[in-house]
Amino acid sequence: MTTGNQFVLAVDYGTTFTGVAWAQKNIEGTITFDKVKVFKKWPKGRTESKVPSAISYAWSPKGCVQWGPDIDEDSRVFQWTKMELLKRSPVKELKTLKDLVKDLSLIKEINGGSPMGGSKGLPEHLTKSPEDVITDYLMKVSREFYNNQRSAAGRHTLEHVPLDLVITHPVNWPYDALNKTFRAVMSAFPRRWYGALRDVYLMTEPEACSAHTVAELSKQSNNPLLRGDCFVLADCGGGTIDVASYLVESFDPLKLVRVGSLKGRECGATFIDRAFLDYCSKKLKKDDILKGDSSSGGHFVVSKEGRLLLDEFERHKRAFDGSKSAEIEVSFESDSADVSDTGALPLSAADLKEMFDPSVNGALEMIQKQVFEVRNTKYNGGPCYVSTIFLAGGLSANDYLVSKIEHYARGQDSMAVRRATDGWSAVVRGAVLTGAGIGAPLPPRVSQAPRNYGICLSHVYQEWSSLSPDEVVVDSFDGRHMVRDTMTWLIRQGDLILPGQPLKKVSSVELRFTGNEHATGRGVIIPFVAARDGANERQEAPTKMSEISKNSDTVINMDLSVADIDTRFLPRERSQKGRTKYYTAMVEVRLRVYKDVKLEVYCGDICIYSNVTPL
Repeated sequence: MTTGNQFVLAVDYGTTFTGVAWAQKNIEGTITFDKVKVFKKWPKGRTESKVPSAISYAWSPKGCVQWGPDIDEDSRVFQWTKMELLKRSPVKELKTLKDLVKDLSLIKEINGGSPMGGSKGLPEHLTKSPEDVITDYLMKVSREFYNNQRSAAGRHTLEHVPLDLVITHPVNWPYDALNKTFRAVMSAFPRRWYGALRDVYLMTEPEACSAHTVAELSKQSNNPLLRGDCFVLADCGGGTIDVASYLVESFDPLKLVRVGSLKGRECGATFIDRAFLDYCSKKLKKDDILKGDSSSGGHFVVSKEGRLLLDEFERHKRAFDGSKSAEIEVSFESDSADVSDTGALPLSAADLKEMFDPSVNGALEMIQKQVFEVRNTKYNGGPCYVSTIFLAGGLSANDYLVSKIEHYARGQDSMAVRRATDGWSAVVRGAVLTGAGIGAPLPPRVSQAPRNYGICLSHVYQEWSSLSPDEVVVDSFDGRHMVRDTMTWLIRQGDLILPGQPLKKVSSVELRFTGNEHATGRGVIIPFVAARDGANERQEAPTKMSEISKNSDTVINMDLSVADIDTRFLPRERSQKGRTKYYTAMVEVRLRVYKDVKLEVYCGDICIYSNVTPL
């Protein structure tokens, strides 16, 4: 546990809602369950423990702030962006391409095909990646928190009290999604505001949730857990449902030991919302309620009609118990025969079950597997006993989900099923507790790549490029027009480095050399560059070798001996001027960044270059 002054800040960026919590202690004090505070001062006077994970780039004539709870009803809204961090399947990629082609009218309008084209300009969000959208959104969350803290506690706290940051994420989140989440949070909580930032931790959402849930339960008289009991926790969030299990080693001080694996699945509450919107699209014959298209930069956006339908659906979603039907008010014009004379779209209990079952059954299946796994695990030589299933997250408020899990639990030695008192903020609260070393060991600290690391290569010139003809050269081997000395960054400054897991990147490079060069052992040089953002008065990493600073950047000319390359099976072609023949070999540049930088170049299984250099 950390000694001395400490400020623990937790950020739980969720698919549908985002939470921020913190706790502070002085030299003599300690952080306890009761000292954890959840930030609740959001735009439009909202005081909930979470804020909608939504943002719009549209101008608001009403003066809305265009994020969280205060977005103009006529604006396109970017929601569920967290799920866009995951790699799309080929089917989803084709769907995005289809939408891009279908809506190219927007581009024509921007280019002047419409009378409005000249004044509109390029919409800002067309250039945004999912990471950019999340960063923009979290920057607004961070500003809100920072301004409030500055007013309440003064700038001294965030700038001088050692601050530890805990970032939560779903179970089995791949590195690429983790890295983008990490980069977005670090960009949104910069050192210019949080000058005392010390350590950064990552932890899964169910692990954080477990710490809070048991700490809360230990204060209650009807606690079903005994010392030595195991419990299974299902965090039923918006994008994913995650499951974890722990053994309670002690209550005071609280100490949990994880047993069993972590499980996660993409079947959270947003999948119920999407199923509902798909149903509405078919019944109302409107295909633009939810889509990813050229006007959204390939992102999923919810239209005005979609937002109205989701707002109406929300209360029915919370109240659905498996038997109730619902009527959705359609507050916009529709000529669908399925809409009643009173303007309502009926949903039968069977319709609602069809929307809910993939999420509910997904949660139940993971809980069943977790219970089986824990029961077959031994701790200190004895079998593990599962006494309780805890449910948290927004979807845990749904009675249909709870009834299904209670039905299963009754047949399992009457396991107790409990919902956290404030399951909505349990993750972010638990992240603060864990960051303070309460309940479970601190996760290992993470770090960042201190510089950009890459190689300098020539690239084939594209006619649509904005480069001047003076920057283009003709390849002496095959006559192609090439752009020389352009940077290819393999690792970016700020990329996440996980404990015990070096960052590794591989780049394939085409080498060309003549028979004479091979015979004499002449080398081919590939420059390796390590460059820092902000050096030499530049804001970002350089794009050309000419922008490299000799004072602040590192350049290593990797001299590759082509004599080590076996040419027997390489293609041999005549150069474009016909005087000589040349070989083409594919090599792999392998880069590893951790406590130092390791460079290797392989041709097949043969290493033709190796070097280790400081970070």
